[in-house]
Amino acid sequence: MDLKLRSTSDFKDLSLEESLQRLETSRDGLTQTEAIKRIAIFGYNEITKKSETLLMKFCSATGDHAVAV
Repeated sequence: MDLKLRSTSDFKDLSLEESLQRLETSRDGLTQTEAIKRIAIFGYNEITKKSETLLMKFCSATGDHAVAV
């Protein structure tokens, strides 16, 4: 398996079959074994929330979106 991370733009001009081939998957998805292997390599497919800075919390709480620095 090619461990290179890819951007969605890498696939914009490819057919579905070409995309599946490059991702080493099928229309049926990954086997459970392959899914576990990829989770171990890449981690879970999740979006993590970035923590807010103190300034961002202050602006959010006061409704003040323009801050002079």
